[in-house]
Amino acid sequence: MPDKSIDLVLADSILIDTPPLLTSKIIGEFARIARKGFIFLEWHTENQHIAQGNRWVYNYRQLLNSALPGAELAFIKLPPTLWGGPWGDHGYLILAKIPL
Repeated sequence: MPDKSIDLVLADSILIDTPPLLTSKIIGEFARIARKGFIFLEWHTENQHIAQGNRWVYNYRQLLNSALPGAELAFIKLPPTLWGGPWGDHGYLILAKIPL
């Protein structure tokens, strides 16, 4: 895809299944193709990335600050009662607005 060819990138719980080295590359590609920003529904931690079984919990603040310097980030914790389990612990709606 060409650079800045789409308005928004939406990732709905796909990166939890992606290993760390690949996740950084994917987010880099998202940054390359997005004009306005990202919307993620993913597992987030403010700590270092952690494996939870065969799934991953990432520090998206760190990943997005690296891929999108200067982006406006918002992290909205999902209510623990929404799905429970790991989603109750780590589920976030993550918004990244790319500066114009």
